[in-house]
Order: sequence, then structure tokens, then C-alpha cells
Amino acid sequence: MSLSAGPNNPSAASGTGWTNPANIEGSSSFSTKTIAAGDSGTTNELVGTTFGFSIPTSATIVGIVFVLARRVSSTSTFYVNTDSINLLKAGVAAGTKLGPSSLWTGATTDETWGTSSSLWGTTWTPAQINDSGFGAEITVDYDNESAVSRILSVQNYRLTVYYTLATSKAVCSQCIGW
Repeated sequence: MSLSAGPNNPSAASGTGWTNPANIEGSSSFSTKTIAAGDSGTTNELVGTTFGFSIPTSATIVGIVFVLARRVSSTSTFYVNTDSINLLKAGVAAGTKLGPSSLWTGATTDETWGTSSSLWGTTWTPAQINDSGFGAEITVDYDNESAVSRILSVQNYRLTVYYTLATSKAVCSQCIGW
């Protein structure tokens, strides 16, 4: 039987070029990035770590789900999608990078990555999940063909970890012959 911990929000965030990156820590406000008229490219990473998990040391990690909320100020002649999602071991990208996503919209939308049985192309130990460097990062790809700037908005990173515990069978010396 699979157990789960979370969803947990990070308590540490960073992102060069992002305004208020700490808003991915579960805030109702957004971390934002302004994209100038006519600009195209990929953002720097928006990183969340220190998710505060306490997975038992005897657990086997079987899956990880990452969710974030995102939106864009306008989609008129502006194209944007989550380019890549990485999970972090000790603060370093590990496993399989996921992405890209479908195009963003003006409505706040939860974007979900991974499953209760997805390990993202690597193995995980409880110590790695419980480590303050365990986290997630995204990059966003954009093409602003408009004559005005657009604003990317992201909030509320959430990680849920699925695991199993080894079952032990009690030995009963007086139960022989049952």
C-alpha cells in the first residue's frame, strides 16, 4: 500500500529575473517576470527548496508529483509555456527533465507533473527527500510578438511524495502447528 506526504510548499525560493520568487512558497500572491514587447527566449530557473518532508528512513520512494499555479497577463500575440521542470537532489537537477507544457492562458491554472508512481528517471532515498536541497525548478519559454509587455505569474509550488513501508511478519514461536 502506498502512503503519501504532502503536498508541501517550499520555504526557500530563488529566481534571477523573477520578482518576489518567495511567492512560490504557498502565497496567494505571484512571483512575476515581465517580458518586454518583441522579446522571446527562456527565463532563468524559478527554484523552490526546503519542502520540510519527514519521510521515514525505512520507506521506499515510489512517486513524486509537482504542482504549480501559473498564468499570463494576456495571450494576444504572446506565446508562453513551461519549458522544463526539474526535481532537485541536494540543490542539483536530477533525473529526467519534464516539459514542455501546453500554452499558458490568462486564467490561473494548476499545472501537474509526475505521478504517484513516477520517479522522474532516477532513484530517491528518504534522506534525499528530507534534505533541504530537495526541490523543483521551472523555466518558461516565451515569444512576445506584441507591441506591449506581458507578465508571467507563478505561485504555490507543491510537492507530494508517495512511498511504501516494508511490511514485517511477526514470528510466533508458540504458533507452530497452527
